[in-house]
Amino acid sequence: GALRAGRALPLNLTLELGEARTKLGLSGSLSQPDAAATLKAKLEFAGPDLAQLARLVHRAAGLEKPPLLLNQPFSLKTSLSASSAELALNNIQLSLGNSAVSGGANISFAETLDFDIALNANRFDLDALLAGAAAGGDDGGGGQAAKSGTAASAGGAFAIPAKLAGSLNLGIEALSYRGSIMRQAQIAATVAGGVVTLERAAVLLPGGSDAALSGRLGSHQGQPRFEGTLEAASDNLRALLDWLAIDIGPVPKDRVRKFTLLTRLRASPALIEIYGLDSRLDTSRL
Repeated sequence: GALRAGRALPLNLTLELGEARTKLGLSGSLSQPDAAATLKAKLEFAGPDLAQLARLVHRAAGLEKPPLLLNQPFSLKTSLSASSAELALNNIQLSLGNSAVSGGANISFAETLDFDIALNANRFDLDALLAGAAAGGDDGGGGQAAKSGTAASAGGAFAIPAKLAGSLNLGIEALSYRGSIMRQAQIAATVAGGVVTLERAAVLLPGGSDAALSGRLGSHQGQPRFEGTLEAASDNLRALLDWLAIDIGPVPKDRVRKFTLLTRLRASPALIEIYGLDSRLDTSRL
């Protein structure tokens, strides 16, 4: 029928990438048939192999193979609302292998690009993802173009866009790695004025251990530079090192137990500086 101003338009779209066996479905409506329209829809995106999709996209773009290939089934389901001014993704349900993440995201396109993203997972299987990455293998000669473009872009000065602002909150209750569990992993960060502020990145580790990092990432003389504070503690450092497969040699079994660390750090691509160090190992203080 004819398009009429002020009347919502139903929209149903299905796309399938045969080589990657990936399907995209969009079902919803446009508020009106013009540039001021708002799209409200449910989005579903799924496939059996994220590595295969990544290879296909990179070949289509004439790029080298992706730096990380995750040979895992994936799916994304969300309710979205989109206009020329903003995008909202509600009730995000993201799965990768046997790990699931939920949350929401809001992005606005004004004089600055503003975003607010919050994602959480009860359990995330990092061991399975790393195994999938190893199984991703080579792409068999997918695109070799864009080398010169990549080199040229790599030569540019580092800068976080001044017109980018927002917040990111990630939380994972249980993160499996190396056959054990890291708990209460969290990242809270904001960006504004060309600076990323890491308010807190923290995790509880095996051996009664924990670590937390906070600080600011910005640009210094065209290079990225991070300045912050690192805190760590362990009731059983030996167990933590065993979990990380770090051999400490013939140290008596009653040593390398209690550990605390508090330090300031400054890091750039050329140099990592540690200062204001306060650390204890068993009964010794550094």
